[in-house]
This record gives sequence, C-alpha cells and structure tokens, in this order.
Amino acid sequence: MNELPNEKKEDKKPAISKSMVVVAVNVIIFIIYTIYSRASGANNEGGIVLGLFVILQVIVNIIAGVASLIANSKPYTSGFFLSAVLILLIGVSTCFTIF
Repeated sequence: MNELPNEKKEDKKPAISKSMVVVAVNVIIFIIYTIYSRASGANNEGGIVLGLFVILQVIVNIIAGVASLIANSKPYTSGFFLSAVLILLIGVSTCFTIF
C-alpha cells in the first residue's frame, strides 16, 4: 500500500507523431488513386495517369514541406518531405511493376 491517494495511474500508450499521420494520409491517397487508375485504364493508359498523379502528389508534398518549414512547424515538415520521398519511390516502382 505504497500508493498515494492523489497518484494517478497513467496508461502509457504510444503517441502517433504528426509526421506519421501526414505520411499515412499520403499513402492512403496514393492507394486510392492507384486503384482508380488501374481500374479505369484501358490499353495501359492507367500507367500514364498514375505517373502524373505521383508527380503531382510529390510536388504538392514538397511545396507543403517548404511552406511548413517557413511557418516553423517542424513535425509537419518532416512528414511532408518523408511523404514526398516515399510516394516517389513507391509510385515509380508501382508504375514499372503494374503497368
């Protein structure tokens, strides 16, 4: 009985960082438009659409990363730049593999 009455037991749940939330949202967006471009592409034109979406998403992530860097929002900055790199790597390999 060494517990004090005012002492609270805290559940130590792992906190999900803001940068990982940004990365997760970007990967989900990538999965959605990959499925869309694969389902709607006729005669392998879906690969071109997917490539354009990948380039667009990488550019948007780089712009958002620079904007959050200027705004001094460090957790989001690393998330946007990491998302740009991951989407570029996964997107290029998906384009070559699937299409």
